[in-house]
This record gives sequence, C-alpha cells and structure tokens, in this order.
Amino acid sequence: MILSTQEVEDFIGILICLFLERQLLGLSGGLHNCLRSAINFFEEKEWNRSCEEVVKSIADRCGGVEDARKIIKKSGISNLNVIDS
Repeated sequence: MILSTQEVEDFIGILICLFLERQLLGLSGGLHNCLRSAINFFEEKEWNRSCEEVVKSIADRCGGVEDARKIIKKSGISNLNVIDS
C-alpha cells in the first residue's frame, strides 16, 4: 500500500491524539513505534514542511497552535525541530 504525504500527516496527527487518551496508556509503546515508523516515511526536508501541517492539524483539534506544540513536545518525538520556530 502506498500512502500519500497528506495521509501520513493525518495518520501522525491521529497517533499523537491517541497518546492523549489516558485509557490507551498501556498502548503507548506500540503507539510510539507506529509514530516513529510514520515519521520515517519522510525524508528530512519533507518532514520539516509536513511537521507544520501536523501541528496545524492537531491545533484544529485541541484549540490552538501553542497547545499543539506543547502536546507534540510531550509526545517524546525528538526530531520535531520546526515546532520551536
């Protein structure tokens, strides 16, 4: 199955939102592995643009870009360098 960039961006947004569900806390290891795999879909230069799209998507769900940036930082993903800009 070949996914589009948009589909993978959406999937990453969904995975990050699943991290916020306390009832799924036991699945956090598996979710983290899925998230890493989804991020590895991108080349570094693509990820810089796509990361902003993911932030915007999460911001739509949680009330603002600053909240989304905090959520993503708490997800433990170290290569989200564009969220600090």
